[in-house]
Amino acid sequence: MKKLLLMIMLSIPATSFAGWSAGYMDIDGDVGGVTAEYGFSEEGPWDFSVGALIGTKDFGDCFGGVCILIELDPSIFARTTYAVNDNFFIRANVVRFEFTTAAAGYGSFAFESGSETELGLGAGFNMGQVSLALDRFDGVNTLSLAYNF
Repeated sequence: MKKLLLMIMLSIPATSFAGWSAGYMDIDGDVGGVTAEYGFSEEGPWDFSVGALIGTKDFGDCFGGVCILIELDPSIFARTTYAVNDNFFIRANVVRFEFTTAAAGYGSFAFESGSETELGLGAGFNMGQVSLALDRFDGVNTLSLAYNF
């Protein structure tokens, strides 16, 4: 069975992943997650992509007897990117951040889930198949590192 699985994996050409990218997005150093994105490339400098962000890094803190926890739930995003040249790009983003918060202290507990849609602008660099980008949303910075297949 292992040999059959290995043969199937090796028979899939690398071009079947064309347009896909996988990476990590860090949000203000507090929360973050892995990303999977598919780009609809056209001839020319413009690119449109959609993707998902799955939270892997939660934020928790305690102060004065009260503890809080913020975790990022699976979220979706869309981007349009303009390639200034082969190495530098600028982009506009729309992200629907899904999150869960919890707080406990002094014998009380609060729990809430929510979502927030944010528009942002960013810029980044391509270094071969790896891209690094900094995006600015409403008061929040994100740093993204992605591998482009």
